[in-house]
Amino acid sequence: MKKTFRTVAATMALALAVPAGVLASTASPALASCTAHKMPNLDDGYDSVLGAGSTGLALRTGPHVSCGLILRIPEGRIVGLQCYQQGDVVNQVPTWSAVNFQGNPGWVSDAYLKRGGSYDYCGDEGW
Repeated sequence: MKKTFRTVAATMALALAVPAGVLASTASPALASCTAHKMPNLDDGYDSVLGAGSTGLALRTGPHVSCGLILRIPEGRIVGLQCYQQGDVVNQVPTWSAVNFQGNPGWVSDAYLKRGGSYDYCGDEGW
């Protein structure tokens, strides 16, 4: 329920912003901050990688496809959830989860997490 609500809310915000001329394209590296996002550990849950294929899921330095690649997480592997933020839309999913994979903190698109990622919002820090 929460996941559906936050996805619908993000879609509605985007629908309102585009006609107003507020947002017209995906964030570029100049606009997207890859290191300013806080990653408080608010969620003690886990999720697994699903649908990332043979290349695995990109663990990035921020919730944007333009952010640096830390490593790739293989299909089926478990990640520790910390919290979520809005980020670049991937496969119609606008949220990214801050995760920890084998001691490596970073961000992954919720589009590739089996249960949809974290349900605990990271907060407004870094935005």
